[in-house]
Amino acid sequence: MRTVFMRRRTTVVGSPSLSRDLAHLSDEAVVALVARSDHTALGELYDRYGRVAYGLALRMLRDRALAEDAVQEGFLAVWRSAPRFVPERAK
Repeated sequence: MRTVFMRRRTTVVGSPSLSRDLAHLSDEAVVALVARSDHTALGELYDRYGRVAYGLALRMLRDRALAEDAVQEGFLAVWRSAPRFVPERAK
């Protein structure tokens, strides 16, 4: 059984989407929030890069299921390794 990490934006009438609160932050700031186990921040990263990551994985693997798995594994790796992220080295 495969589990696919999918991000869905939900908006309550009259309140902005939670990820819109993070849209103004740099990638480095969002990863810092992910390092503090902020699920919303991980969703923001997925919103920013998930489509591009999937497109690249699909071109390389030529299989939708494998591409989905690769993207999921990539974002899980971000989640797990975010506390070791050093912004100065990322540039």
